[in-house]
Amino acid sequence: MEGYIVAAGNYRMEEFGTVHVTVRRTARTIRARWKGARLEVSVPTGIAASEVLSALRAFAPRMYAAKPPRMYSPGDCLVFPEVTVHIDSRDDSPSKISYEIEGSDWHVRVGKAWDFDSHDTMLAISDSICRMARRAAPSILLPYAAEVAEEIGVSPIMWSVSNGHRVLGHCSARREIALSYVLIFLPERLRRFIICHELAHLSEMNHSARFHALCDAYLGGCEAELKTELKAFRFPFIR
Repeated sequence: MEGYIVAAGNYRMEEFGTVHVTVRRTARTIRARWKGARLEVSVPTGIAASEVLSALRAFAPRMYAAKPPRMYSPGDCLVFPEVTVHIDSRDDSPSKISYEIEGSDWHVRVGKAWDFDSHDTMLAISDSICRMARRAAPSILLPYAAEVAEEIGVSPIMWSVSNGHRVLGHCSARREIALSYVLIFLPERLRRFIICHELAHLSEMNHSARFHALCDAYLGGCEAELKTELKAFRFPFIR
């Protein structure tokens, strides 16, 4: 990295492992932040590599202090309402990561060649968890959503499960509701919040005061509290 103008891409640094650099024309300073186990750095256009290296080495003590804990470690058990995800080590295939669903126990088996301090390892484990969740979500989410709708007394034409991470639910003008598979990780009260939010859209397709009053009524007066709780919830995958 020394001795030339920095280009966007991934670089290897002894202090931080893989560092992802983004070059921004509007940037005036060097900025760094952690994204999972990988350091993300934005730099101005035309900056010398030596200047970036000096800045990162100066940042090092502060960046080490700010580094988030590992998302996963060998032996972890991630407990959710219907399932428990086990992060296991495997000796038979050191270079492989595999996953397996055994009833309510989900296993991600990580070969010993994978470094748990690496962002790539965290991504691979995250992907395995998401693959299992996509497979299991319809049989868990859709019956529960139908129960909530029956209890409230309103129902869409159709329920479905979507693959979105950021959009947790959607109600179409045709009165079809899609729920993201990631709701499988939420505690029941937050799962119910998303479902009631979409059910309220069957009557109010916007986010007006009337919509929020209806949603709040469906949730027993807890809409604001649940919204705050959802914002603080940490999903078990890299978004």
